[in-house]
Amino acid sequence: MADIVLDDSIVQGQPTAIKNLQRALGIVDDGIIGSNTLNSIKNTDYKTLKEKFIENVKKVEEQYLNNDPSQRVFEKGHKNRFDKY
Repeated sequence: MADIVLDDSIVQGQPTAIKNLQRALGIVDDGIIGSNTLNSIKNTDYKTLKEKFIENVKKVEEQYLNNDPSQRVFEKGHKNRFDKY
């Protein structure tokens, strides 16, 4: 998951990437990777976590693009970044 979270932190910022991860885990999204987040990762199926995480990334991205349509020029590149996973 580290590579996917890193990619998301480049696109959406570190706090948002961590919150996307925590939402995918179904835990409180405080934006801090602590013992609760790490333990949840260890106890979660990787494939399911990855799918939920990417779904969260896409939701946040769509909200961002709707709020600032001028950023649509980057939309294809952002989508390609996560389609590789």
